[in-house]
Amino acid sequence: MLTSVAFPIVAPETRNRRSSDATPRELTNKSDCPQCSHKYYSETSSRRLPNYPMAVYINSPLLYPIELELWTEVPQITELFETLRAQRATRDTSIFLGLFKFIRSDEDACKAVRQWILYTVALDVPPDIAIPACIEVLWLRFCQQDDAASRKLHELQQEWCRQCKETSLREAALPSTIFISLPESATYVANLRIRMNDRLLEYWAFTLRQYFRGSQTKPSLSNVVQILRQMRAVDGGVFILEWFQAGIRSSGLARVLLMIVDPHSRDEVLHPDVQESDGIYHWRNAFGEILWRWTHPSVLETFREEASPFAPGRRGAKHVPIQQVLLMMSHEAFERQLTFAPENIFLVSAQENWNREWVKWVAPTLLSMQNLARFLCSLDLTWRTHHSQNLVPGAYIQTPVSSWDSYQIWMDLCGLSPQALAQISSPLLQHTLLKAKAERKYSKLSRNLAHMKTRAVVSPSMPATPPRRLGDHNPAAWNLNYSTPTPRLFVPNGTCPACAGLPPSEQCVFHWPVQMWTHAMLKLSQLENAYVTCAPANDVLNNKKKDVYSPELLGFREICSRPNTLARCGRDIQLLCEGGLVQNTVGGVRFEAMQRRSNQPSTLQADIPVPTLEDMQDGHGYAGHYINREKTPRPERLQATGRLYHHGSRVPMGGIAGDGYRRTAGDTARSMEGIDAMFATAQDNDTLRQCVSSFAPPHVLEEMKSEERAAALNFSGRTCVNTFYCWEYGAPMHIDKDGKWSICCQLFKNCLQDEFNFAYAQWGVYIRTEVNCVWFFRPADLHGTILPRKSSLKNGAISRGTHTTIRQRDMTKAMLYETIRARYGALFSYWGSTTM
Repeated sequence: MLTSVAFPIVAPETRNRRSSDATPRELTNKSDCPQCSHKYYSETSSRRLPNYPMAVYINSPLLYPIELELWTEVPQITELFETLRAQRATRDTSIFLGLFKFIRSDEDACKAVRQWILYTVALDVPPDIAIPACIEVLWLRFCQQDDAASRKLHELQQEWCRQCKETSLREAALPSTIFISLPESATYVANLRIRMNDRLLEYWAFTLRQYFRGSQTKPSLSNVVQILRQMRAVDGGVFILEWFQAGIRSSGLARVLLMIVDPHSRDEVLHPDVQESDGIYHWRNAFGEILWRWTHPSVLETFREEASPFAPGRRGAKHVPIQQVLLMMSHEAFERQLTFAPENIFLVSAQENWNREWVKWVAPTLLSMQNLARFLCSLDLTWRTHHSQNLVPGAYIQTPVSSWDSYQIWMDLCGLSPQALAQISSPLLQHTLLKAKAERKYSKLSRNLAHMKTRAVVSPSMPATPPRRLGDHNPAAWNLNYSTPTPRLFVPNGTCPACAGLPPSEQCVFHWPVQMWTHAMLKLSQLENAYVTCAPANDVLNNKKKDVYSPELLGFREICSRPNTLARCGRDIQLLCEGGLVQNTVGGVRFEAMQRRSNQPSTLQADIPVPTLEDMQDGHGYAGHYINREKTPRPERLQATGRLYHHGSRVPMGGIAGDGYRRTAGDTARSMEGIDAMFATAQDNDTLRQCVSSFAPPHVLEEMKSEERAAALNFSGRTCVNTFYCWEYGAPMHIDKDGKWSICCQLFKNCLQDEFNFAYAQWGVYIRTEVNCVWFFRPADLHGTILPRKSSLKNGAISRGTHTTIRQRDMTKAMLYETIRARYGALFSYWGSTTM
């Protein structure tokens, strides 16, 4: 493998990308090399830079996937090499000669070989030279002799240098082994590589400036996406080089990237097409990550977080009439910013949402609209009329957005009357505010109902109506008292009267003492990817490569509902605590967790939507079918049966070219139906979170919230979780790379009792799930499904539910984006300077 000398190519974005994503191979605009009788590909004039066709790559040619494409385009090469290896031959002149004649006579094969030589050593050599060299290099690569292959490429470069008309390169006469050891700056080809890539950096800067600042010859979106992918592909051994770092500045690329990444401005309000593409690619995050990656780690360590100019709670903030705010938010520029990125519609679902979204995009958008209005007002009236600019009236642009009181705006938006909402001119904004208002009411009611008995027990000491709320900041604190060794339900007299004096296992809140699972003949690691099922050997799901165990064989303890306890107390809560200590809780389950429509308290108002089990069931079916989307693919180690649909923001495993952390592709906020669907998912998330808050220890909920705050994940309602709607989904024993906690609920179940249960293998227990049970667990601990019988699935067994979690890869990416946003000032100071 090449180490000292890099050839004039740029690495692709990924080494296993699809050929349909590859950069076009056909290059044009040949020009004579001033030192060579041969030709290399370049641009004839810097004035024609926008049409610069060169798609060069920066990395070792032996890693370049055009080699893989060459094997595909000329399959005879593979067949020949396999034959040679089978015969244990190292060289057969007649066979190689036959391959040479075939490639020479086949136009496509000959073109592919010459293209490979061009991209490998930047030479356009005749076929009679290119084909033998290509065959020999590929044969050496096939035999895993990379060093010999690299020496062969250098020999080809030497032959080219010897044919130069005028050259002072004494290295041309050196043996290839010495040529390899020379410093990069001492070779002609390396210098050519630098010149080529300087032009490439200029091309990147020019194209991005034209796209994001607008021009009559605006580049296409596909060109910008291609540049994004090429930037991501720059190898770590290249972007740390001094010439590359200097080229970023001298080409103007650093300034262009800083302009795109600026978190305090949303100048795309000038360009609707840029706003639309930003909702898909999130250009600030994408190019900000590249600029951050190109910055030396030792420099990054010196960067410090800076306060945003729009941060809430600033002194001297001015109150702005809500009518003025609504007028600007109803403007088409703001509406585009709101709806093109679907996650933005949750900006007023909660105060925490508003505080973060205000700094992230609301205030920068409003400020850019103010600047645009000031600029256009200063222009000639005839020009404005010609361009039909719908401006915000000048009276509303006097007070800069940076001095607005965001908290007062939040309070005013929450207090909007139905009449005020009806007067909003933007239909999508109006619908968003209405849905957010309903969600806030729904969440509040869900929190109250979650702490009520799910089966009314009428007694003098325990009324059927819900107890009075003692505080909003920590609902779990007034429901369960965790200050005593044995938690009791917190009611006026401090204990659950129905449980007083009963053994712990019969109380409505029972602590299961658990410890790490151990077995006399098995290790925990041996259970990973294994099937756990109660099915007989002839009725097990397809498991050709899986180990199969039964819960009884593994010694798992069963956790099931307690009907007598539920009837007596209206609650059945079972917590899994390592060593029996509440502070060491590793999971928990509540049976009959949500209210049912037939059991709603009569005191509730009929006009308020009530979160019930039936609502969750309706939402499950609705969320799975309101958008035509393929089921979420899962690797075999994570899925044995069934299907699931994913909603939320994620870093895709595949996705479109140039994809990044964003909302799933099927979600849209550009229609009433799309907004309704996204709020329906958010409602399910809120219900599950509030339900868990009714029985989980307070530290569990706090850890869930702190993860979301630290990572600054995209909101999905009042939470930031990813939601998975499952249909007959079953998984082998596995570990998820997720956050600290995950939540599941069983909404439908019609199968045998020993099927589709939750196995918590790490702690040697399994939960016999029932309809309307909710449980939480640590996804980093080994877990899975007690899988159904093959015959049960054929007979229509049903098991459906909802699962919410935060994936580790999403947290990592979102946290990086937030870090870049908070340290933009330091990034600007470093890259904005003309010297390093």
